[in-house]
Amino acid sequence: MSPSPEAAAASSSEDKAPLPSSPSSPSWPDPDSLRNADEIKSAFRHLSAQEAEVDAELEELLSRQSGLEARLRQLSASASAPRIRTGAVQSEARKLGSVISFTAGLAEGVSAKVRQLDLAKVRIVSSMPIL
Repeated sequence: MSPSPEAAAASSSEDKAPLPSSPSSPSWPDPDSLRNADEIKSAFRHLSAQEAEVDAELEELLSRQSGLEARLRQLSASASAPRIRTGAVQSEARKLGSVISFTAGLAEGVSAKVRQLDLAKVRIVSSMPIL
C-alpha cells in the first residue's frame, strides 16, 4: 500500500533517499517540485502505474522461483556426487603444465636464435657494399 501524501510530506529530509529510476520512466518526479494538487495527483498516478508494473514483474519472477529452486537442488546434488576422479584430473593438469613449460622454453630458444640470425643478416647486408 502506498503512503498518503500527508505521510510522505511528514517524513524528515534525512529520510529522503534518492529514488531509483524505472526502466519505463527516465526519472521519478521530484516531490519538492510538485506545487499543486493536480501535479501531486498526476505524480501519484504515475508512480501507482509503475508500482503495478513492478508488482506484475515480481509476481512473474516469484512464479518461476519454485522451478529455479528445484533446478538449483538438482545441480547441487549433481555437484556433490563424485563423478570425476579429481586426482586423475590433477595429474593430467600437471603433465599438461610441464609440456606447456617445455614448449615455452623451446619457443624462447628459437626466438633467440632468430634474433641472432637477423643480426647476422643485417651485418652481412651492411658489409656487402664494402666487398
